[in-house]
Amino acid sequence: MPLGTAIGLGLVLVVAGAILLIVALRSRSGAMPRNWIVGIRTTTTLASDEAWNLAHRAAASPLLLGSIGTMLSGLVLLLRPTNGFGLAVVIAGIVWLLFWVLRGGIVGHRAAKDGKSL
Repeated sequence: MPLGTAIGLGLVLVVAGAILLIVALRSRSGAMPRNWIVGIRTTTTLASDEAWNLAHRAAASPLLLGSIGTMLSGLVLLLRPTNGFGLAVVIAGIVWLLFWVLRGGIVGHRAAKDGKSL
């Protein structure tokens, strides 16, 4: 992988992980207001502030795991951009991010639907 590509992808992974970290921390603290841009936006979670908060508090831990792994994969790429496994690091970081975001969405939606926090 060319050096510029590795550095660019590493930065993208770090920034994506940092954004997800902010979302996870705001979700955990209940500071994520109901909106149409960021968060678990289903008919169930958008029905009330209570459902929204339940969903996001339940999703906070998976989102936190996703953010840490994504940032770590980006840092590995930034610290060792010319090693032979750069593409594998990028793919692993993206798969990690997607898995935990989807997991958080599922857990959050179920918590909102059931009306209870985890």
